[in-house]
Amino acid sequence: MPRRSKNDMSPFTTWFLSFTIMLVFSGFVYIVFALLEQDYLEAIDQRDLDSRENFISLKQRRLDRIEARKLAREKDKEKLKRSGLMLDSVDFKESAFWAYEGDKAPAEWANLSSDYVMCAHGTRQSPIDLADPKPTPSLPELSFQYKGQDVYLQNDGKTVYFVMRNESFLKKGRSLYRLHKVTFHSPSEHFQDGAPYDMEIQFHHLTTEFQRLVVSVFVDATGQTNQLLAELWKDLPQNNTEEGADLTMNPRNLLPVNRRYYTYEGSMTTPPCREDTTWIVMETPIIISIRQFNAYRKVIRKNSRP
Repeated sequence: MPRRSKNDMSPFTTWFLSFTIMLVFSGFVYIVFALLEQDYLEAIDQRDLDSRENFISLKQRRLDRIEARKLAREKDKEKLKRSGLMLDSVDFKESAFWAYEGDKAPAEWANLSSDYVMCAHGTRQSPIDLADPKPTPSLPELSFQYKGQDVYLQNDGKTVYFVMRNESFLKKGRSLYRLHKVTFHSPSEHFQDGAPYDMEIQFHHLTTEFQRLVVSVFVDATGQTNQLLAELWKDLPQNNTEEGADLTMNPRNLLPVNRRYYTYEGSMTTPPCREDTTWIVMETPIIISIRQFNAYRKVIRKNSRP
């Protein structure tokens, strides 16, 4: 029987040593994984914290933006009241508030208030029917010096409109008119050869002496999508408590390329119907799609004076 060397280990010793090494290795692996898990959990916690902080920050910025827009809207209203361009700028009693339909429709405006008498008894009332119109080539050229700016649509219950804040002007001959607001009407208020267009866009201007001038653009809803109106109407305000989408735009892009026009002296088409307005009606309409037209009519069913 061979003699066992002193260096030879018994099976038990070999097993115990292997077990000890495996146990130490397992402990090491456990510690490594525990540290990695701790780092991972800390990273998750930090990410969640950052997400919450970002959410709170975004929410606060949104609230600040809403508040800023409310203040801007109040400033717009005050500006329009001072300029006389606001639809209901005169302080009438509740019974005198007017509408486009019902018992306070245009046919009844003169009966709603003594301030509205001109609506029935004026001699130069607008709108008119441009029957067999012939633009005169000798009319002064129009120079639309409009500037791009941030705008957002508003809905006052009678019309959808936006207010200009930057200096945008129309030059007609030697006269300079400042653009104050742009309103949308459907169907068109002016007729052409006895028939209305689907819509009419009105650009309201004033001189420093408060002389009024309105540029009117017909809208024909029988074509392709108008990209600018698509941007303007992507968040169309449904009522006077909602605000439309912010958009950087130049109102000049709502004008037709053809600058030929008709002109006459008339009145405002809303009470009190003062006969102090020069009208410029563009000969060529702009084109929009029937879908865009229907989107507007869902919000404002009818807002034109016949």
